[in-house]
Amino acid sequence: MDVSAGRDSTWRRTAAAADDDDEDDGEGGAGGDMEAQVVPLELYDCARAKIEANLCWLFAKAYGIDHIPSDLRDPFYTDQYEQEHIKPPIIYLLLSGELYSRVCGLILPAEEAASLQNHQSVIQALSRKGIYVLETNNTPVSDLDLSSSPIKMSAHIHLIDALMMAYTAEMISIEKVVSCVKRFSNISASKELPFDLEDAMILWINKINLKMRELTEKECKMKQHFLDSPGHHKVRYRRDHLSGRTLQHFPLLEDILKDVSDGAALLALIHFYCPDLIRLEDICLKEVPSIADSMYNIQLLKEFANEYLNKCFYLNPEDLLYSPPVLKVQKHAQ
Repeated sequence: MDVSAGRDSTWRRTAAAADDDDEDDGEGGAGGDMEAQVVPLELYDCARAKIEANLCWLFAKAYGIDHIPSDLRDPFYTDQYEQEHIKPPIIYLLLSGELYSRVCGLILPAEEAASLQNHQSVIQALSRKGIYVLETNNTPVSDLDLSSSPIKMSAHIHLIDALMMAYTAEMISIEKVVSCVKRFSNISASKELPFDLEDAMILWINKINLKMRELTEKECKMKQHFLDSPGHHKVRYRRDHLSGRTLQHFPLLEDILKDVSDGAALLALIHFYCPDLIRLEDICLKEVPSIADSMYNIQLLKEFANEYLNKCFYLNPEDLLYSPPVLKVQKHAQ
């Protein structure tokens, strides 16, 4: 992964043209507007998205989401040849190790945090937590890799990934998930106990969605029983109208990377714990959602995170929609 984002500014011109066309058409409807704003898959650059998401997370942790310096909020600049590159001030910060020390220090005791002075001390601190900074071929990332110029961006991406994993481990554990799930559901010790953190997250989300299925089906039966009761004033309803209002699809996950890309499972989880903040009827719960449906859910997720979770949604909507494998760590850290 080079210092260049690996993409020209074609997508910016395309997106701008789409916005202009949308304004000229003057057509209403949230679904159409939402689709016009989506970067098409063929123009979506997952390498650029990975750099942007990692840097956004790093800056948010280092400075606080509302206090990121203005010149760091967009990490890229475009040169005279329409090629994107990472801004020089950002490269300087990454090579110095200052931000890594600051971010790593937030999850360490004060005396350990004070000893963080450079890349190597951050790598060592992470290794003591059982998190190792490795290249894709399992070669250890070294201090030389992180301080060499021109910058070796892949090494920095792996270090930020390791910091994300450390933060995730501080927030959630297999034991915490199992204890949480047992409050509202049964767990088969022989078949369902998770073997790693990702498996635990899948278990948690699936158990909640199964519980939501159970609750909504029970509510539907109660309403139907009421409508069928002898004392109830009979009103004729169209069957498709009733099903459209009452039947919702609560998805079960197999792959946490791909199966949350429409936002439905995550919104159902939020509704389960915060029904007054995210209403069930406000979530698009279709078995086969369109791109517009997915983008609607993703925007709802982002708005919730901005208002109630300290703006912790560090991804662009397309990052969740397309869910490239390189963003798997970001999904866990959200």
